[in-house]
Amino acid sequence: MGRPIRIFMSTGGYIIRVVSCAGCKKEIGWIYLKVQESSQLYKLGKFVLELERLEIIIPPARTGVAF
Repeated sequence: MGRPIRIFMSTGGYIIRVVSCAGCKKEIGWIYLKVQESSQLYKLGKFVLELERLEIIIPPARTGVAF
């Protein structure tokens, strides 16, 4: 995760941290660290993942190997 960033949205000011894919390192969203408006407290600690940045990867089929 990146360093904290201050941003302003239509719902108020926030401190967020950008979240990246562990595999390819591309930015895929953010997590809310602090909120300015008390009405937005429910967002604290929540992640936002941008669907257009996500890619569904289907794992290869298992070949009967038991673990």
